[in-house]
Amino acid sequence: MSKAATFSERITRASRAFDPAKGQAAAAQIAAEGLAEATSDSPLAAVLTGAAGSSTYLAGLMEKETRWAAEALSGAPETAFTEILAEMRAAEAGEARALDPVLRRAKRRGALLIGLADLGGVWDFEAVTDRISPTRRWRSHRAFISAPSAMRTGCRPRTAGRRMRAMC
Repeated sequence: MSKAATFSERITRASRAFDPAKGQAAAAQIAAEGLAEATSDSPLAAVLTGAAGSSTYLAGLMEKETRWAAEALSGAPETAFTEILAEMRAAEAGEARALDPVLRRAKRRGALLIGLADLGGVWDFEAVTDRISPTRRWRSHRAFISAPSAMRTGCRPRTAGRRMRAMC
């Protein structure tokens, strides 16, 4: 069985940064975490620079998830995405209170990985949308299950007394 190509090996394009200094700072921060492929001349650095230099959202995600991004981008993107989903499934078995931070972290990591893979041409349009859909469905399902039954039936919590019981 052949080894899956790494994120860097599959890059086919990179966008130009609106703010190159901001983008280069984000790429350097990820390179400092041990990702040698994110040096200034590499295609990965160009993708990181273009993404962070043009999107404050992706720049913020890179800043929050620097260490994870360095690990995830050093291997195959499918492996990193599978690990995100596995972490969400594992958290499902725990307490509901512990689920919220895991979902927020998974959303950050998934958005960063999917965004970079899309901007770098690592995944085509179909692969990107296939990966957006399961995370969105899973988060919606979890939110529905964890919501109080009155919320699921359409009752508003501010509706009180007999009126609430009559509506539900």
